[in-house]
Amino acid sequence: MILVTGASGLLAGPLLKELSKKKHPVRAVSRKDYDLSDNISIKALFEGLKPEAVIHPAGFTDVDGCENDGAKAWRDNAETTRNLSRACGEKNIPFIYVSTDYVFSGEKGTPYLENDSTNPVNIYGMTKLAGEVYARAGAGRSAVVRTSWLFGPGNPKNFVNAMSRRLRTESKVGALDDQKGCATGASDLSEALVTVMEYLIKLEKNKIFHETFHFCNAGETTRFEMTRVMAKIMRRDQTEISRIDPSTLTGRVALRPRVSALSCAHYEKFFNLRIRPWQKSLEDYLRESGA
Repeated sequence: MILVTGASGLLAGPLLKELSKKKHPVRAVSRKDYDLSDNISIKALFEGLKPEAVIHPAGFTDVDGCENDGAKAWRDNAETTRNLSRACGEKNIPFIYVSTDYVFSGEKGTPYLENDSTNPVNIYGMTKLAGEVYARAGAGRSAVVRTSWLFGPGNPKNFVNAMSRRLRTESKVGALDDQKGCATGASDLSEALVTVMEYLIKLEKNKIFHETFHFCNAGETTRFEMTRVMAKIMRRDQTEISRIDPSTLTGRVALRPRVSALSCAHYEKFFNLRIRPWQKSLEDYLRESGA
């Protein structure tokens, strides 16, 4: 049995689909099922399910929400990861933690490598980085998988989902152009997480293994450029697309890394796989979703 956290999150559906395709029995849990910040709840969860491995994408991902409620961010991103990782260590099972490009400052200017210095500029990044430390410290076999700009089904507020609705209904749309990063399809990331998980499961149980991988679709972009590509895929070329001045936005309290692109060369070399471009992943998702 594979345990997946964040059953109501954007990644859950594609991840469960990929695990089922690979014939892995799976159970996804949400906060409604178990309080992952409570060790007694986690003990009951592990004794009931007896998982073979844990994939942990759940967390508080609202960047501005984290800035406004640091205590919740710490609980949901750091404490839950600490508790799950410790439980995996006690049961000697693999632990895979989904982290973020926001652990970096964005000042490097070129794609970040796994061993580059981390220096988050907001509370979201700080608490996710703390989760990385806990992930490595608790479980004997662990992997941190950093990703960025995720899109897929399940969250109507996600940038791609929200923008696709606007492109269908509005003649003019605006998008930010102040950040450069890497977009990631949830289905592509799910395949990568299962690949990492299967590798950890095959390792000897007493082997100590801690690794960090970057995974996102190939190529860098901005949200403005993503919007232009979406309009072309959706045949909405007549829609006027403009750049939004970030200073005009209200409620945007957290700093963002300016260039947070991730290099995925280590993942590709380690598993001898090639990652497809973000444009192709985006096109497939928009077609599958009926956009």
